[in-house]
Formats: sequence, C-alpha cells, structure tokens
Amino acid sequence: MANKLINDISKFTLGMKFGKDFLNKAKFGADYEIVEKEYVLDPLVSIFYTVLLIVALYLAFKCGGKNNLQWVEILLAVLCSPFYIAYRLAIPC
Repeated sequence: MANKLINDISKFTLGMKFGKDFLNKAKFGADYEIVEKEYVLDPLVSIFYTVLLIVALYLAFKCGGKNNLQWVEILLAVLCSPFYIAYRLAIPC
C-alpha cells in the first residue's frame, strides 16, 4: 500500500515537472507518439480578447481625457479589459 502511494506521488510530481506526455511515454513505451491537437476555439478566443482590448482602449482614451488620471484609465483598460468595459457601460463618461 505504501509503495503504491509513493509510486503515485512520484508519477504526480513527474507529471507536474515534465508534463503529461512524459508520463504517457513512460506508460506506453518509447514508441508513444505525441499528437498535437489543433483547437478550433483558440484563435477565436484570441480575436475576441483583442477586440475587447481595442474597445477598452477606445473607451479609456475617450473618457480618460476629462481628468488628470488618464494613465490609470489606460492601465485598467489594458490589464482587465472586460471589467473596464462593464465599468464604462455602468458609469458612462
């Protein structure tokens, strides 16, 4: 029982250090082939967040010119675009 627990812990730490593919190679032998999966949503999510960033920057430059803290508006728009857009929709310029 203790040996199985130690073995599981060592596999877990090796998996954390070297990744899942390392464990699969150890499990299935040297002829295990890593197959790269192409995810369809990855480019769409990147485009979505880019559009959010552009909209947030637009709102920051549009609304931030009225006070002396425009750099704070720009920083918030860059670091947390979805929340900044929600903030600007809730509290207009």
